[in-house]
Amino acid sequence: MCYMVTRIEKIDTIEQVIERCSNAGLPAIKHEVYVFCSDRWGSEWRKFVEYLDFLVHKGLIVVEGEECWSRKRWEKIKKAREKDYLKMQDLIYG
Repeated sequence: MCYMVTRIEKIDTIEQVIERCSNAGLPAIKHEVYVFCSDRWGSEWRKFVEYLDFLVHKGLIVVEGEECWSRKRWEKIKKAREKDYLKMQDLIYG
């Protein structure tokens, strides 16, 4: 008996992988998540990117280049970058 993985299960798996990486303070690398998923259910790159876009559109994850973050972790990173940027400006111009 062959079990087919549904679209929703695939999207949930991708979200969980990204969430776990984010909770550990690490980015989920897009290609590595794809390799993990393709090993599990043989996903094509095009479909994988479609699933990522769906999660981004829903506001659940943020993709920055090759790094994927949960929205919650991304908000913390964004705040830290803004604060660090201001400190960098003080060092550069002050």
